[in-house]
Amino acid sequence: MSAVDQAALGRVLSGALDGAAPIEITSREPLKPAVQRVRLLAAGRARSVIVKRLAPEIARRNQLVATRWLPAAGMERAAPAVLGILTDPDPARAWLVAEDLGAATFAAQPPDAARLQAAIELLARLHTRFAEHALLGEVRLWGGDLGASWLEANLRDATRALSALREPLVPPGGARAALRERLLDRLAALLEQAPRRAEELWACGGPETLLHGDLWLANIVDVRDGAGAGDGGPRIALIDWDHAAVGPPLYDVSTFLLRFPHGERLGLWANYARALGRRAWRLPDEAALERLCASAEHGRIANRLIWPALEIARAADEESRERSWADLEEVSRWLEAAEDVWP
Repeated sequence: MSAVDQAALGRVLSGALDGAAPIEITSREPLKPAVQRVRLLAAGRARSVIVKRLAPEIARRNQLVATRWLPAAGMERAAPAVLGILTDPDPARAWLVAEDLGAATFAAQPPDAARLQAAIELLARLHTRFAEHALLGEVRLWGGDLGASWLEANLRDATRALSALREPLVPPGGARAALRERLLDRLAALLEQAPRRAEELWACGGPETLLHGDLWLANIVDVRDGAGAGDGGPRIALIDWDHAAVGPPLYDVSTFLLRFPHGERLGLWANYARALGRRAWRLPDEAALERLCASAEHGRIANRLIWPALEIARAADEESRERSWADLEEVSRWLEAAEDVWP
């Protein structure tokens, strides 16, 4: 961030931290591309915040999650507080300034049984409190839809992007042409199955609700002694609500389950089903659950196929195309493994 950006960050933090002044930035820690932990002194007190570069509409989505949607169901502690959004001279990006909940993600520190159960209960609470909620129209406007139509749309968009890779980009008879045809054949088979999978998702996937949309273990945080920690057991929160949307609970559940070893997944599902309690919908049996998890994974993988295929078509140099072909090869392996849900 430039000196101007630092001054703007100071103004946002001064207002967000009870008007504390002056703000002195003491260090910056890059966490991943476009994300950094900023440590500072506010009126002599050490604090830290997360600053993340995003498209403006995604920054606004995160802000709505923290300030409007979760508070409407009494769940504001399920996400980091958003302290402000900084504008950027580039209209395609903004800077989200959020509460730092610490580095103890489930990816960095595998959870014990108590913390894992707390995360499952948080997920069940999110899904039941927002089932058929009045705000879902607003969520859909700002976050989109991850339901049955999303699956088929991604399959069709991936097919279009791959079908556009023709000569001279893809010489006939080579490894690249074989990869392209293999992916197109798999997508065609999935498109044929899509209506049946959509029908099953409507029947057993659960009522429309607010979804986190990206429930990898790196986005589940055990808030320990840092900001927001409390007494009475672990506090679990979800970070990076960039993909928050409307859809069936099974979308989030499938993302979560598939991050664990095969042998643990059915037990985690049973714990989630118990946590739903009396608000459980018509839950799928084991075979249907496996198909539903695979369907959601197909949609995510198909979405991931679109972008390297488009990049191959528009890349100006062979090095960029090579990286994109490598991405397609990797994603093709994910697609082959997507049906492998249970042991």
